[in-house]
Amino acid sequence: MFKRRIAALLAAVAIPLGGAALAASPAMAAACTPGPNCQTVNVSVNTSIAISGLQNVVFQGAVPGAIDQGCPATTDPGCATAGAGGSFDGTPSEQYTINSNDPNGYLLNTTAGTTAFLDGTGSLSPLTDAMWFIHLSQASLDYNPSTTQTTVFTSAPHISPAGGDQFTELWTLHIPASGLAAGSYNNSLLYFAQGK
Repeated sequence: MFKRRIAALLAAVAIPLGGAALAASPAMAAACTPGPNCQTVNVSVNTSIAISGLQNVVFQGAVPGAIDQGCPATTDPGCATAGAGGSFDGTPSEQYTINSNDPNGYLLNTTAGTTAFLDGTGSLSPLTDAMWFIHLSQASLDYNPSTTQTTVFTSAPHISPAGGDQFTELWTLHIPASGLAAGSYNNSLLYFAQGK
C-alpha cells in the first residue's frame, strides 16, 4: 500500500486602500484638523484565498511493472478496482475547492516533499516523482510533482462563485518492474493558492 500526506495552505493578501486622511466633500461639513476631538480614519480590505477538501491519497494493491490509480483514503479507499493492466473506475484521487474573493484571480501551485517516495526507514526509494503523474481536469494538465514549486493552474480574473471553484485530479503511479522491495512508501504534496 502506498500512502501520501497532503497539507493545505491558506493564503491571505492584505491590500491597503487609501492611507491618507479622508477629505470631506463640498456637500459635507468641513474636515476637522486631526487632534483629540478629530481622528483620521484608514481602511484596509483583505483578500482571502482558501483551499478545502484535500485528503490523503492511497495507492493500493500496487503490482510491480503496473500503473496504479490513487484513491481518496477517506471517501473511496477502494477506487482502484482493476488489477495490473486493467482499467480504472475513474474516481478522482483528489476533489477540492478553492474559494477566493480576489477579483484578479489566483495561482495554484504544488510542491512535492521529496524527489522520491520514502521507504519505511525514511530513505529515498527507487519510486521517484517522475513515476507519479497527476491529471488536473480544470487545466487539462498532466504533470509530475516536483520539489520545485510549480504553478499548475492560473484562474481567470474572477471572484469564486457560491460553493467555490471545484477541482478534480486523477493520480497514477508507475510501479517499477523490479528493484522495489515490498512495503509502504510515502511522499507529500503541498498545495498553495495565492493571488495574482
